[in-house]
Amino acid sequence: MATTVTRKAVSTAPQTMVNPMKRLVSLDVVRGITIAFMILVNNGGSGRYSYSQLEHSAWNGWTLTDLVFPSFLFIAGVSLVFSTESRLARGESKGALRLHVLKRSVTLFLLGLVVNGFPLFHLGTLRIYGVLQRIAICFLFASLLYLWNSRAWVAATTAVAALIGYWILMRWVPIPGIGVPTHSVPLLDPNQNWVAYLDRKLLPGRLYEGVRDPEGLLSDIPAMGTILFGVLTGIWLRRPKSLSAKATGLLVASLSGLLLGSLWNVWFPINKKP
Repeated sequence: MATTVTRKAVSTAPQTMVNPMKRLVSLDVVRGITIAFMILVNNGGSGRYSYSQLEHSAWNGWTLTDLVFPSFLFIAGVSLVFSTESRLARGESKGALRLHVLKRSVTLFLLGLVVNGFPLFHLGTLRIYGVLQRIAICFLFASLLYLWNSRAWVAATTAVAALIGYWILMRWVPIPGIGVPTHSVPLLDPNQNWVAYLDRKLLPGRLYEGVRDPEGLLSDIPAMGTILFGVLTGIWLRRPKSLSAKATGLLVASLSGLLLGSLWNVWFPINKKP
């Protein structure tokens, strides 16, 4: 009798306890490739002895190296969908998840400051912006948005609004004391654009390149678009579809993105830094 009762208890146990959510192997593979390429870039030499694709583009344009950081943002977007849904399935409240996201983002931001200051920590000139700081900001925003509304159209609309809004700002809004881009100054002029202008006003003496910073405040806006595309990918991968259907969807989305990006490049140059 005891054995029968035990078997019944096991058979009626919640499915989430018997088959916990597995890791997404493909995401781990992409993450590993990205990290490996980052290490190669950081240790691949520079100048005349380096392959061109192991160097960042000087300004407009892009190389494979310029894809490393956006790839981390994209991966973070995919990951947050799976981790959020896994924790919700275990019974955690959205309030608890919001607090967890906030703590993780603050920790990541502070680690970025440690990286910037190590080992001397000159607080008067400490760089505030950075790679980890941008990931922290984007992760916080994307996670809170997903917890507020996890529908795909919300992430898609927000991503498109961020990208188009940034284009309008950089292309048509007059810069105080400088003028309208493409009229008074070239579009995406290295030192005379909205990102560089605002950073010089907010954090003088703390910018990576003196008069500008590649992870400046306003350029967090298009970075939000990148992480939200990752969120959309995560939502798609969790859909109850066959593997072939999911792969086909990702292929179509990738080719469409490449085509649209190439067309938009005619009017708004691809550029990682501003």
